[in-house]
Amino acid sequence: MKSAVAKLTEAQIELLLKSGNQKDFEVIYDRFSDALFGVLCKILPDEELAEDVLQEAFVKIWHNALKYERSKGTVFTWMLNIARNLAIDKLRSRQIINSNKTISIADNVGMAEASQIDQSDERAEEVVELIKFLSPEHQKLINLVYIEGYTQQEVSELLNIPLGTIKTRIRTALQLLKTTLSGN
Repeated sequence: MKSAVAKLTEAQIELLLKSGNQKDFEVIYDRFSDALFGVLCKILPDEELAEDVLQEAFVKIWHNALKYERSKGTVFTWMLNIARNLAIDKLRSRQIINSNKTISIADNVGMAEASQIDQSDERAEEVVELIKFLSPEHQKLINLVYIEGYTQQEVSELLNIPLGTIKTRIRTALQLLKTTLSGN
């Protein structure tokens, strides 16, 4: 079953997502949960919290499935943004701050390795591989904003680079990734 799930096209995945059928959604969960969990583990201080956020993310994905728009990215990217935003919200919440369970994101700098991404999600692996071809400067910015969860303003302050420059460099890096992906 895992190999059949891995061979689904983006259009088939979208149909499964939007079907409203629980069995179809289980296929979506099987396909993407490991990859999302890997990213959440990079953002959050412990696996238990990452598991909780993963479940919250899939509930939100289920409830908002019809809001997915192909023109704004792949299903995986859309789901990744939901999970990542929930993780960042969790990090910033008073519950975590008050219980001293926050982590130093700066201690966690580093790119997500392909081994931490669900092997069945070839697109995620491809993106991780493509990021390695960006300049070190672009890799660092993509990592800080999209993997580590920093805001562009926080990256600007952390690196002591004007915010406009950070925004331009991130936009350039994303355009390079998009161009490369669309050429594959």
